[in-house]
Amino acid sequence: LETHGQAENLKALEQLLRENPDQEIIWAHIGAAVTQTVPKGYGEKVRELLANHPNLKIDTSWTATADMIAGRAFHEPLDKAPDAKNVSRWAEIIVDNPDRFMWGSDTIAASQKGNEDVVATIYKRFKDIGLLDEIRRIGDAKGNSDAIEKFLTENFKNSIAEAAKRVTEFRTNK
Repeated sequence: LETHGQAENLKALEQLLRENPDQEIIWAHIGAAVTQTVPKGYGEKVRELLANHPNLKIDTSWTATADMIAGRAFHEPLDKAPDAKNVSRWAEIIVDNPDRFMWGSDTIAASQKGNEDVVATIYKRFKDIGLLDEIRRIGDAKGNSDAIEKFLTENFKNSIAEAAKRVTEFRTNK
């Protein structure tokens, strides 16, 4: 689900989550969009959404999402240093919600000819801004050392791979 971070879109997302409490909703890119400036306090709004809606999962698979986490404007030069406090705040939100964030569910472009390295590019961007190390550091400090593994692989497998398996079973009447 792609609903960019504008107030009216967040209201629509909240309505969708409220009206479908038994349906897992995966929110693409943490609602990021290249055409928008991330509003002040956005991380806290995301934390609030997670607290109020247990059916919300969040995908982070986009370089623009990494830019948002780094505190950069979208497509700002990569030589601008990431905002370490912002990266740490997002890492803490991820560690505090270890089963809710995933990386890799929205990489359809990777399967298109010429885009084979898009997944590696996204991973590198998250590594370069320090998010992965910060998730490890905060996870270890909070006794949640598996938060990084959940973020990078387990949550994807549990949400996407399981859903794909159920769809296949439905289609084949198994």
